[in-house]
Amino acid sequence: MVKRLIIVLMLAFGLANGVASAQEYAVQAVIGIVSEDVPETGRASAYQSHGFRIEGAGLSVTEPQWVLQLPLANGGQESLELEDEALSCTIVPIGDGSKYRVDSDGSIEGQLRFTCLVDGEKAEAAPFRLHLELKPLIEYAAIERIEDNSPYDSYDAYYVVKYHGAEKVKVSVEEEYSSKVKTWYVDEPYIARGVADHIAASYFAWLIFTAENEYGQSVYTIELAPHGVTVQNDPELSMDDGDEAIEVSNVSGVKIGTVGSLSEICNLPYKGVLVIRRICNGKVVETGKYINK
Repeated sequence: MVKRLIIVLMLAFGLANGVASAQEYAVQAVIGIVSEDVPETGRASAYQSHGFRIEGAGLSVTEPQWVLQLPLANGGQESLELEDEALSCTIVPIGDGSKYRVDSDGSIEGQLRFTCLVDGEKAEAAPFRLHLELKPLIEYAAIERIEDNSPYDSYDAYYVVKYHGAEKVKVSVEEEYSSKVKTWYVDEPYIARGVADHIAASYFAWLIFTAENEYGQSVYTIELAPHGVTVQNDPELSMDDGDEAIEVSNVSGVKIGTVGSLSEICNLPYKGVLVIRRICNGKVVETGKYINK
């Protein structure tokens, strides 16, 4: 969905020496800076390109100019003129974040400004405020292939992960009914490939990719159904319309109980890692792990 920052431009005509004439009038024109990938909060990764464009109600816009303003670490300000392409522009990834002033949440707070002529009169849009995050970005992770280890009841999962803003990525494997977590690090830059071996074939498993730097961390999860079938990315357990119950077991497969919502799990006497099955219309529609503290 296109995110909009709607601003109002006041165009004044017939001004001379600061004194209004009888013929002067003001025109309100609604114009917007919109982005396909940056939300209204302005929060986005500093390691990706982001596109913006002007959307107006049939206005006659000429001489468009885009300027990206970013605060420097020395107290100054950097102003970057961006090329206009049919009333649109692109912010390129930030290569060196150390030259900029970074706020407490690891973001560079800047703003995108737009000026132009509307019907021949100068106009300036309210700035689109940006919070460019310097914490690592995991662009994607995927399973490239699964190799069966028959006659053993296990398989190897070959994966690829693309990341930015970190020197390495941590890969962890959690398995259903197992309290052990296998972890290793891959330091191939940008695009890393590896294998998670000897995953129990009969149960669910989760490959968890973590990239970390001084500004924070990003986590990307791939859920694998029995025998390595990819289920979904970043599973988040939640109660939806039509859910009947959540079945709770320990990592050994012993059923502890059934609850109506995740918030009720804290009332269970068992603490630690739990296996959660969300049941809808009599069928298990989602499985995940939950740590009950």
